[in-house]
Amino acid sequence: MKKKLRIFLLVILSVGFFNCGFKVVKNNNFENISITDLNLNGDSRVNFLIKNKLKIFKKRNAANLIKLDIFTNKIKLIKDKNINNEVSNYEIIINAKIMINNLNTNTKKTFTVKTSADLKVESRNSTTRNNEKKLIDRLSNKIADEILSKISNNIE
Repeated sequence: MKKKLRIFLLVILSVGFFNCGFKVVKNNNFENISITDLNLNGDSRVNFLIKNKLKIFKKRNAANLIKLDIFTNKIKLIKDKNINNEVSNYEIIINAKIMINNLNTNTKKTFTVKTSADLKVESRNSTTRNNEKKLIDRLSNKIADEILSKISNNIE
């Protein structure tokens, strides 16, 4: 009897969880998008990482041709100092201003993306610099992902 009750509860719960109405949003718009021109100005490392993420969308036979102008700015601020007046934490902020020019419809849209994170200063300078590079890589990938999601939302 207990075994049948467990199986019955398992079936009821699995039906309840798998039919909750959650649907995955697909970005099928990327099949119809081609970035024909990509102009980047600002911080060179951030621009390099964003360009590598966006260059896979250069296709030949796409319905929507897009020109992107991206202006990036990296700011490194002192967040905390210790008792000896030595820096203990930095805040790294990356701003990006993106202008989308849809060449098919001659429409232009502009938006900004901003990400920031904290960087702890380590006892060794080389460790701090490596951590800063990794943090800039993560923030740049986050900006590129946000740019792609905004493009897919703006292009029909």
